[in-house]
Amino acid sequence: MRSVLGALALAAGAGWITPPALHAQTQTGLTEKQARAAVVPYVRAATDCIAKQMGEDPRFATFVREARTMDLLPEAINRCRPAVRTMIEMHDRYYGPGYGEQFARGPYLDDLPRAAGARLKEQISAIIARDAADAEARINRIAATRERKEATTKELWSCIGEKTIALVSSGERAELVADAALALCSSELGRYLDASIAWEGLQGTAPASLVALRDELAAAARKQAVTLAVVAKSRGAPPASPSQSSLGSSSKEASAVRGCIDEMARTARSKLAEQDAKLAAILDLCRPEIEAAARASFTGSNETLDELRQRAFVDAKAMAERALGR
Repeated sequence: MRSVLGALALAAGAGWITPPALHAQTQTGLTEKQARAAVVPYVRAATDCIAKQMGEDPRFATFVREARTMDLLPEAINRCRPAVRTMIEMHDRYYGPGYGEQFARGPYLDDLPRAAGARLKEQISAIIARDAADAEARINRIAATRERKEATTKELWSCIGEKTIALVSSGERAELVADAALALCSSELGRYLDASIAWEGLQGTAPASLVALRDELAAAARKQAVTLAVVAKSRGAPPASPSQSSLGSSSKEASAVRGCIDEMARTARSKLAEQDAKLAAILDLCRPEIEAAARASFTGSNETLDELRQRAFVDAKAMAERALGR
């Protein structure tokens, strides 16, 4: 590779450095200015060739992103051998035999990264700008997909809740009520699944896994619908409004939470030493009952499921503290 690098000549615009042995007169009797004017076109051609080869390399964009564009220089120089050898010959012609290689190994090689970079500046800037635009578009796409997922989730469960309440008086088993509600809400379910799959795809889930994931999400939705139907049937009436949905009510799901907490509190009093640890353990063990109570209040409520979960958790925590005698 050194023999290739030695064939380089001074790049155009890099600043001319006068040969130490030829201050006033060149080999051909021309002045320094005249010799320089004769050589510059060949210098430009060689440097243009090297920069062009770098910019056309399939790895160029990747190397720009990794801030190692100049790692492409050696191969680009090798592909420009004819232009480089012409450059060295012209230097030898105007400055004397051997001068071209000596000069190329020094000042030209030192300046080549700058000279090639200047020629590639617009191409590099375009890659950076395109990457920035792509990043911004991805951020916007993620935000829009998240909003769509949240909206379709709310839409689905609003529909299922409404249909479940309408169907629960039929006396059918909870599974049949849930299946009927899902069938009536098939459009909402489809939009929810599409949005959920789109979201998972943006998170990096492999395409091959998305098909199975769609089935899993549909199965999970049915399971939640059955749970909602069970709760609705146990109440025998539409879920209470938000103002009536605290766990202090006499509803069956609230009783289930209270029963769970009382049982866990008795265990905690004998097995756990720290009050905070007891409280955390009770709430964790009773989480399924707390979740069921929140979902029972969700249908027909103006509050979001997250808000109802928070409300149910606060009420459950108060119950647990009373059960522990705090």
